[in-house]
Order: sequence, then C-alpha cells, then structure tokens
Amino acid sequence: MTEALVNSLLFKPPKARPYQFPTRKIGLVTRNGERITATYIKARGANVSILYSHGNAEDLNTAYSWMRRISRELNVNVMGYDYTGYGLSTGKPSEQNCYADIEAVFEHLRNERELSSHQIVLYGRSLGSGPSCYLAAKTAGENESVGGLILHSPFTSVYRVVMNLGFTVVGDKFSNIDQMKKVICPVLICHGKDDHVVPFSHGVSLQEAVKVKAAPCFMENVGHNDHGPAAEACLLQSANRYLDYHILARRLWMKPVSLKRFHSAPTQRKRRREFLIPRCEV
Repeated sequence: MTEALVNSLLFKPPKARPYQFPTRKIGLVTRNGERITATYIKARGANVSILYSHGNAEDLNTAYSWMRRISRELNVNVMGYDYTGYGLSTGKPSEQNCYADIEAVFEHLRNERELSSHQIVLYGRSLGSGPSCYLAAKTAGENESVGGLILHSPFTSVYRVVMNLGFTVVGDKFSNIDQMKKVICPVLICHGKDDHVVPFSHGVSLQEAVKVKAAPCFMENVGHNDHGPAAEACLLQSANRYLDYHILARRLWMKPVSLKRFHSAPTQRKRRREFLIPRCEV
C-alpha cells in the first residue's frame, strides 16, 4: 500500500473554515516548511502548560471548547495547534509532518514562552497520541524530558487497530507502543471501555508498557467520542490528581485545584441518563 493511499485513509481533516475562537491565532513554521496555526490559552498564576494535540476529524475550532475547559478547571495554560493539512494549516497531513508540527509548537513554548521542559505536559487525544508519544520519547532521549504525558483514547499503533500481530509491521504508523519504551515522564492513560473505534485493549497495553505509571482513568459506558458531562468530569478528576501528584512544576508552585468544581448539580438531562454515568477507575 502506497504512502499516499495510507495517508488518505488515515487522516480525515474536517472542511477548512475560518477560526471562530477568541484567542490569538499564532502562525508557526515547521522544519518541513509548512505553516501551521496554533493558539494559546493562558490561566492566571499557572506554572504548567498543556501542549494539546487533538483527534482526527477535528481542528482547533472543534477542540477549542475542551481546551478552554481544561485550562479553566485545571488551572493550566493550554496551547493547541492544527496539524499540517488541518484547519488553515498548509500542506498535506502525514506521520512525519505531525512530528514536525508538534516540534514547532514545543519550540515555541520553550523559546518564545520561555518554559522549561518540565513545565510542559503533553496531552494527545486519539490521533494526537501519536505525535505526543513521539515528542515525549524524543525529549527523553535528549535529556530534556517533558514533565508529563496524558493519553486520551490512544492506540498502540495504527495497523494494530485493524489487526494486532503482536509486533510492529513494516509501514506501520505512530507506533506508540514502541515509543513508550523510551518515555521516562509520568504517564496518565484515559480510555473508555466501550470504545469501538480504538479498542479499550490498546489503553490497557499502553498502561502496561508505561515506566512511570499514574493511576489510569478507565471509564465504564464510555466510547471513543463520548464527551458527556459525566465522562468529562471523570477525565478532569483524574487529570487533576495526576497533575497534583506527578508533575513537579505543579507540586512546587501551585495550589491543588479543588475537586468540588468537577461536581455540578445534576441537570434534568443527567438525571434521565443516570444509568450511563461512567465509573472511573483510578
């Protein structure tokens, strides 16, 4: 199967449209010469910054509300970006372009925002787990490891989603399971047990491969694209505990965020769907 065909099947960018979010659009140039768009959400007093890599069939427009909620409720800065070929970023998406994209955002945080690598926590959702695992492994190999890695509905590798032969085959993409062997920062794995896009077993396999484990967030009755109130509250609780207990920059400089903010009075919709509320294993 040719590289172009694999990429056309793997990457599904939504139709490009003008950005609607309020924060400033930041243009970055990657080492491959593509121009990508990023944005930065600042939280008052935050000493930790999340580098957010969104999922497939998403862009900054669709990911922004979740990025903003992460920033507000976890009291962290959040920088998100569109991959090459997504949103208004130029070029065509590929595995190598995704790696160049996240490197460009990381360098912006280090050089323009003057952050230390230990102040940066990578957050990759689904497709975003690929570049996130890559950068976590790369910075570890350069003795400049990022502070942490959060993986939300991640896969072990692209081909393993279709058929797992127990090893990495030639031509496989985003082999997160192999990258994990090089990652030395604390890792939080979040995965829904009813995920029929990326099977739950991928999250379990990655959790087993992690060197510095945080308590995983394995959610009952949650699929790949579930973002209901209960699932989001579960994710945020786990992420808050992870930041408080595992991220040095957070422990040294920030007060823990109260978990009370994650529990809101049940709406009528929530009461109707009580049987779907996930149990979060931590």
